[in-house]
Amino acid sequence: MPTWAISPRRHTGRNSSGGKGLPDHNMVSTIANRPQRIESYVNTDKESFTNTELLQDAVTRVLQVMSESSQQLSDQAKGKCPEIDCRSISGFRNILVHDYLGGIDNELIWQVIKQELPSLKAALLKIQRN
Repeated sequence: MPTWAISPRRHTGRNSSGGKGLPDHNMVSTIANRPQRIESYVNTDKESFTNTELLQDAVTRVLQVMSESSQQLSDQAKGKCPEIDCRSISGFRNILVHDYLGGIDNELIWQVIKQELPSLKAALLKIQRN
């Protein structure tokens, strides 16, 4: 069997709220760490970001993991912080995953980094404190 045919998924089962995967607190932690990771990658200006494919790929992948993780949160966890628009984040994940052949709009990615991530990061910290 080819290596890529083997599922890389390490966590299976259901969380305490009935969702798939890790318990909510682990998912929140996974999601909450992603904005800092992106910030560490994008400690540069927009021009450097738009001219560096490796950086674009890394950021896109982190955004994908973050948005996929948000889909795994239970309704109870999502209700704790209504300022996080999980539905929009999920929709963004679909764009990242399914529209890559048409080319990812790096202007949109940059806007997400600069406009959406700071408020998302703050909301996730609020959830972690509670």
